[in-house]
Amino acid sequence: IWLILCGALVFFINAGLAMYEAGSIRVKNTENVMTLVALNICMGGLMWYIFGYAFAFGGPYEFDEHGQKTLKHGGFGGSEGFAGSGFLKEDADGNMVGYKPDADGNATQAKMLQWFYRWCVCSIVAAFVSGGVSGRITLYAYAIYSMLMSFFIWPLIAA
Repeated sequence: IWLILCGALVFFINAGLAMYEAGSIRVKNTENVMTLVALNICMGGLMWYIFGYAFAFGGPYEFDEHGQKTLKHGGFGGSEGFAGSGFLKEDADGNMVGYKPDADGNATQAKMLQWFYRWCVCSIVAAFVSGGVSGRITLYAYAIYSMLMSFFIWPLIAA
């Protein structure tokens, strides 16, 4: 429940940002900024689902001698979990296999919750640019920016 609530609060920053940006620009560009924010949510969600989350948090992981979680073979990006693979894994009892183990090593949190919260953060980070470029950029150019931000730039920063 906590991650869903936090993700929803972060997601609604998009609406607040859209209203702020609409109030800061000319009336003729208001529709443009609303379209850019909506495009960012949709395109960002799609790219984060297909590539971004896996690239940032996909693994494969191993633990070093200090107990720190690192990528195997010294890589800088994940190579597992693209397009949501592994989100719906279940153990022998039918329980969802999660992301974060407790003290006994049992999974406590579904990967989908982590994905949702981190997608909300990814969408708001990419949306900060929309007010500055409103009326100065084409929809196609912003779509390319949103795609790059969601599947390559932000995953490198978030990892």
